[in-house]
Parts: sequence; structure tokens; C-alpha cells
Amino acid sequence: MGAVLSASAAPRRRAAAAILFAGLALAAAAGFHFSVMVFYGVDLLFGSVASLAGALLIGPAAGALIAGIGVLFADDLLTSPLFFAAFVLEPLAVGVAVRRWRCGPVLVDLAFWVVIGAPMMALAYRWQFGLDWWSVLLAAAKAVLNGGAAALIAALCVHAVGAAPALAERLALRPQRLRDLMFNAIFAAALLAGAAPILALTDWERREAEADLADRLNLKAQVASKRLSEAWGDTSPDAAARAALEATTLQRGAGIAVLGVDGEVLAARGALRSLPPGPGVELVARRADLQLLRPVGPAPELVQWREARFLTTALVSGAPGVALVIVEAPAIDLVETVRTLRQPFFFLAADLFFVGLLVAFLLSRLLSRPIQAIERASVGMSEAIASGQRPALPATRVEEFAALTETLNRMGAELSESFAALKRSQAQALEAKENAERASQSKSAFLATVSHELRTPLNAIIGFSDIMRSEAFGPIGSDRYRDYAGDVNAAGTHLLRLVDDILDITAVEAGSFRIEPVPVRLESVMEEVLKGLGPSLSKKGLGCTFEPEPGLPEVRADVTRIRQVFENLVGNALKYTPAGGSIAVSVGRAGGDAVQAVVRDTGVGIPKSQLARVTEPFVRVGSSLTADAGGVGLGLAIAKSIVELHGGVLIIRSDREQGAEVTVRLPISGPPAERR
Repeated sequence: MGAVLSASAAPRRRAAAAILFAGLALAAAAGFHFSVMVFYGVDLLFGSVASLAGALLIGPAAGALIAGIGVLFADDLLTSPLFFAAFVLEPLAVGVAVRRWRCGPVLVDLAFWVVIGAPMMALAYRWQFGLDWWSVLLAAAKAVLNGGAAALIAALCVHAVGAAPALAERLALRPQRLRDLMFNAIFAAALLAGAAPILALTDWERREAEADLADRLNLKAQVASKRLSEAWGDTSPDAAARAALEATTLQRGAGIAVLGVDGEVLAARGALRSLPPGPGVELVARRADLQLLRPVGPAPELVQWREARFLTTALVSGAPGVALVIVEAPAIDLVETVRTLRQPFFFLAADLFFVGLLVAFLLSRLLSRPIQAIERASVGMSEAIASGQRPALPATRVEEFAALTETLNRMGAELSESFAALKRSQAQALEAKENAERASQSKSAFLATVSHELRTPLNAIIGFSDIMRSEAFGPIGSDRYRDYAGDVNAAGTHLLRLVDDILDITAVEAGSFRIEPVPVRLESVMEEVLKGLGPSLSKKGLGCTFEPEPGLPEVRADVTRIRQVFENLVGNALKYTPAGGSIAVSVGRAGGDAVQAVVRDTGVGIPKSQLARVTEPFVRVGSSLTADAGGVGLGLAIAKSIVELHGGVLIIRSDREQGAEVTVRLPISGPPAERR
């Protein structure tokens, strides 16, 4: 049954895994584009969350494939094979470690980035893209933090899935460990409490720095525009434009230009890259009065920020043919300024990360250690209780765990005492059972011996009385002697029938009762029984109907024993039905593979409370209506045993004063031993 259930559940699990894989692949593709900026060029990516969740929920190979799909949609990560390899190896390593050794995913992911991932990223940034060592170290630190945060989010997602029993069963997830739940919850709480204000402050500083830069560039553009307007008309337009630009102070690497209404450059000074922008760059609005010109393409973001430039414009009035003034400044100066301002926050965030990691590690183990100790001690609790020992679970200083330990110890002691008492009771019950079995065997042996001893004289009594009643050797001489001989014959016959019943029931109890099945028609056997009992039915004034179903198949059964069953059932109906009552007998199909015989009467019935006991040996239903019926209570017990030996069933339906209905249902194929 379990194998069938597992086979039927396998397609559902594969379908659920396929749907989950597709969703996580889409999430990875989007996640490598979604980020939270910590520095210029230093972002926390969330693409690896989906790949790690896939490794934990589906498997390491699935996680690696999800990561590969996600990285394919992130152009900046495809610039180096080391980037691609790092993000693909991450879910593979984490998934294998978690599944094989049940390690915590956050700690494994941090170990991966410290040992493998961050060095690979540093090599790419240093020797492939030529970044300075400070930027390289910053990028490596960012990779470690990003990996730990992604692993934490993925672990929380797995906990959420595991909390839903239907999903957990569909994906065949392992039970979650308390220690991992505590670690991830504490670590997440620490990061949320400390990282949120730090990210808000760093974002505020970036915005303030850009606002300050925008103010300075706007001031230069407006001053140049005013000077140009004031000098216009005194000299030639070109000379006025050059004079206005020459009077403007520019920082290192900056540039300024005057554009005409048609977009042509009337005058320019310094470094200008927006005239014209050219291919491979994009213009991004940072503020209403500040734009960013940055390269696009396969270069890493750190390299792009190093080449980016901020620019602003100012309209020129009072100078026909002149449209505006453009001022450009390199972004690297602002990046370095903000990076210098943010260094304390970055180190604070890193300190918070690792302090939270340490606190979560220690607290999770401290809080889960008592439960683990109780779990280890409880493994041998059942054996200790079974051997009569009182279990002693380890003590703890945590109040709730201490109360749990005390309760379990008390329960263990009570169970130990109860188990010892139960073993004593079992020993006594076993001894009583053995005594009862020996007594039953002695009783059966005694009954069998006595019955065998009685059969010989009874047969002689019946035979001699029958000769005397028939006057085989001449007349007896008196009719009263003939009547006495008939009475002796009837009493002997009745007593012999009782002896035969006792022998049958002792054979049943001893397991030596045998049947010899042959093909037989039940309707024919029942018809013979009814013919034999016909005079008794007429003498008592009972009506009897017999309805056999035509075309019934033969049943493999012991003819003699089945006749004995039918004689008992019809005889009981005759015995317990008052004069003027009726008996109805039918034989028909009971489903496609069985035939049944039903005997119904309008007699005194059997109370429902005694139906369960009426087929037990030597049990009779006592009442004023059945006191003179005779018998010792073996007929139904023997009938039930014979029917069950044939693989059939005997069913009794009755109630007091409601008559009785007895059904014998036999399989067409015969007893179970023959079917095997």
C-alpha cells in the first residue's frame, strides 16, 4: 500500500517541483537586477536568494541551474567567467552541504564566500578590470555580506514553506530543526533592527551629496549664463561666449560649454563627454536639476561609476541665438567623497552583521541545547521504563525547559511503576490463561472420552429397543411394552444426537474437525432436510414455505456437514416457533461468487443483547418461552464453525418476540484451503 501511495505521489511532487523551478528561475532573472545601494557601485543583490531557495527546496543541481539562468539576464555579471562561476557554485555548494550534513545554510554560504566566492570576485576586479585594492576589498566584503543576507532570506522562505504541511509534503521536505529556526529568526531580527537605519542614513547622505553637487554645478551654469547675457552686444558672440566660460572656475576634470538654439557648440572649455554623448552611454536623471551620463555595457558597475559624469544646464536669456550653458563634473569625485563619509557606516554594518551572526549562533545553541539533551535522553526512555528503571532527564536552568523535564521525569516514573504492575498483571493473566487452557483441554478430553464410552451402549440401546418395538422376533405380549420400547428408542436417539454434538464441538475446539468438499446443490440439500422434518412441522401445526432460486450453481461443500447445519437451523425454527406460526426457507445467489440459504421464523426470537453470545458453545437464551425447548446450546455453535470452515459466514438477525432470520452464505469456489 505504501509503495502504491509513493508511486501516485511521485508525479505530483515532480509537477510541484517543476512549477517551483520555473517561478524561482523568473525570480532569479529579476533578482539580479533588483538591488539596494550601499555605495556607488556596491549594491546588495537579491538574485542569489532564488537560486539558494531552489537548492534548499528542490536540490543542489536545480539551484545551480536557476542561478545560471538568472546570471544570463544580468549583463554586468557575464563580463567575467569568475563572476558566473561564483554565483553558480554558491547554490551547488550550499545545497550539497545542507542536504548531506544538515548544516545551517547561512553559515555554509558565508564560508563559501569567504573561502571561494570573494577571492574569485577579487581576482576579477583586480586583474581583469584593474580596480584599486580598496575597491577590490570593498567588492569582496560586499560579496560576503550579500551572500549571507541572501542565504538568510532563502532560509526564511524555506521555513515558511515548511510551516505549510501540504507544501512540505508535496516537496518531500525534511522536518525543520529548532536550532536552525532560532538561529535564522534571531539573526534576521538583529539585521532588521540595525541595518534599516544604517541603510536609511547612507541613502540620505548620498542624496545630500548629490544635492550639494547639483547646487554647485547649477551655480556655475547660472553665473556663466548671466555673464554671457551681460557681455552680449559689447563684443562678438563668440568672444562673449569665450569670455563667460573663461571667467568660470572649474574643478579638475570638469567642463563647460555654450550651445546654440540648433544644438551647435558655440564655445567649450575643459573635459566634455556629453557633446555629443555618442554610443555606449546613457543619460539618467538623478534629480530635476542633475543628470548622470554613464557608460553602459559589460563593464562592472564600479568601472562604470569611475567613468561616469554629472551634468546640469542653465538657460541663457538676452543673447539671441544662444540656448543654454552645460556644466559637467566627473562622478568619481562625488563617489570618493561619499565613500569616505560612508566608511564608518559600512564598518558599522559589517560589525552589526557579524555580531548578529555570533549572537544568533550562541543563543540558538544555548536555547536549543536543553531540548536536544531531552531528545537524546528520551531515546532510551522506553527501554529504561520497560526494564523497570526510572528515567532521569538532564536538568536545565531555563524555567520552561526545567518544568518540561520535571513533568517528563514524573511521567516516566509513573509509567515505570505502571509498566511493572502491567508486567505482573500480564504474568498473572498468562498463568490464568494457561490454567484455563489446561482445564479446557481436560474438559474436552473428558467429554470426548465420556462421549465415546456412551456411544457404544447407546447404539446397543437404540438397536435393541428398535427390535423390540418392531417385534422382529415375535410379539412382546403387551402394547404398553411396545410403547415403552418406542420411548426408550426416542430417548436413546436424542441422547446419541447430544453425544455426537459434544464430539463435534470438542473436535472444533481441538482443531481436528475435518470436512470433505464436493460439488453440491444447496437447494437439493435443503429440500431433503425439509422433507425429513415435514412430519414434525405438520404435527406442531406450522406452515412452511420453500423458495429456491432457479439455475443456482453448484457449491463445493461437505454434504453431510451442510445438511447438519440446515437441520440445526430448521430444527431451531421448529423448536422455538409456537403452534400456528410459520417458517420460510429460501436459497438464492448472494453476489456473483456466493450462494446463501435463509431460514426465517415467527418464533419467540432472540434478544439483541444476546445475539453475540448465542453462537457460543453451551449458551442458551433463557426465557419462559424456551424453557421446554430442550438442547444444551451446541447447535448454532457447531453450525457457525462448519460454515466458517467452508469460508462462509453465518448471520443472525432477531429480537425478542420478533422471530429470527438466519443466513448461511457460502462461496461457490469452496473452502479457503482449496482456493489456495
